[in-house]
Amino acid sequence: VAALSLMALAFASPKQFYGGQVQKPWDVSLGAITFVDDLDDAGFDAGFTAGIDYYHGYLGENVLGFFGVRGWFASEGGVDVTTYGAHYGIRAALSQGAPQAGVFYLKAAGGYYRTEIDPDDEWGFGWFAGLGYEFTGGFTVEVGFQGAPEAGGTNNRGWYGTVGFRF
Repeated sequence: VAALSLMALAFASPKQFYGGQVQKPWDVSLGAITFVDDLDDAGFDAGFTAGIDYYHGYLGENVLGFFGVRGWFASEGGVDVTTYGAHYGIRAALSQGAPQAGVFYLKAAGGYYRTEIDPDDEWGFGWFAGLGYEFTGGFTVEVGFQGAPEAGGTNNRGWYGTVGFRF
């Protein structure tokens, strides 16, 4: 997460700040996760992910700071995987255009998450990092990788894809 954050800061292109105000500060996303490693081996092919972020302001040229919540969920053979938590992160624009529309971006966040895999649960560090594109009007698509604490010795990581809307 730290490496992606530094890359985002290094490669961000110049943008206008529109007076420092974030246009459309809320971002709601829904999508799917494809599990890897232990959960994939246990037969969990895919799950559902959802989140909401609030962009509080600019941290530098093209870099927005945000905080939010995210969760992902799956069920296979009577065993449920439930993960949720709160995070803080950055979103850095990578292409020319207005900061809120028509841009590629890198997004990375880390925070405090709970993983519950029947019957075990664990609180700890969770994170995600992705590459996205925001279309004119606030519609977004994003792909990336996310992880959360292990529970009962089972890791909780996977590739995600989301669609979102900023308002």
